[in-house]
Amino acid sequence: MAANLDENPHLSAETARLLLDIPPRVARIETHIEYMRGDIAELKGDVKELRAELKSEIKDVRSDFNELRAEIRTEIKYVRTEIKDVRTEIKDVRTEIKDVRTEIKDVRAEARTDFRLLFSALIAVALGLAGLMAKGFHWVG
Repeated sequence: MAANLDENPHLSAETARLLLDIPPRVARIETHIEYMRGDIAELKGDVKELRAELKSEIKDVRSDFNELRAEIRTEIKYVRTEIKDVRTEIKDVRTEIKDVRTEIKDVRAEARTDFRLLFSALIAVALGLAGLMAKGFHWVG
């Protein structure tokens, strides 16, 4: 029992003296309790260290999260601006398409007029050539 008491780093000298005066079963229980107290004290220190580490990690995660949030907000503003620009360009394209349609209608109307004029000129030339041919072959007097 005395060797067992000397090996325990958690026991104080006074506790070791008291354990020599009590029955072995109670001494074993008290020895175990002293071990448990030492282990609990060690666990408390570990828990404190883990809490400090956890708080540090939480701060880091929050910081990263806030940075990411700010970055996303900036990107969203950029995307919104781009969307507005695209909408403006789409409106411009629609206006240009309307202008092209109007021009196509004008070209069609002019084409009809040009076709009628050209066809009339073709008929006049054909009649003129026919008259020349008739006079050349002495068909007409």
